[in-house]
Amino acid sequence: MRDEGGHLLPSVPDADVGPRHTDVLANLVARLENALEKKLEEIEQRLRTRTTLRKMFTERDLAELLQCDVRTVRRLEKAGDLPPAIRFGGSKRWRVRAIEEWLDAMSEGPNR
Repeated sequence: MRDEGGHLLPSVPDADVGPRHTDVLANLVARLENALEKKLEEIEQRLRTRTTLRKMFTERDLAELLQCDVRTVRRLEKAGDLPPAIRFGGSKRWRVRAIEEWLDAMSEGPNR
């Protein structure tokens, strides 16, 4: 027997499935559904977290964006010329939106 995609389906021997077996199977299906829902929620949470972190720049990302050396990014941060970084342990991240606003403000500033 094949499914709609033409794949072979596993064969199940014909058996007399009584009410007791039906209850056991229903319980098993419910437990599997709950486990799958829980796992799906975990995966969705991880994806939300990853998406949030992707919307942030590292020192290297900023250096590439500004076409400068990473040391220049560090000097700009130390001088207070960059928006404040968010610190995760020993690493720093900048929100993309904050950097975009900072660049817009620089292009509209008095040095232009």
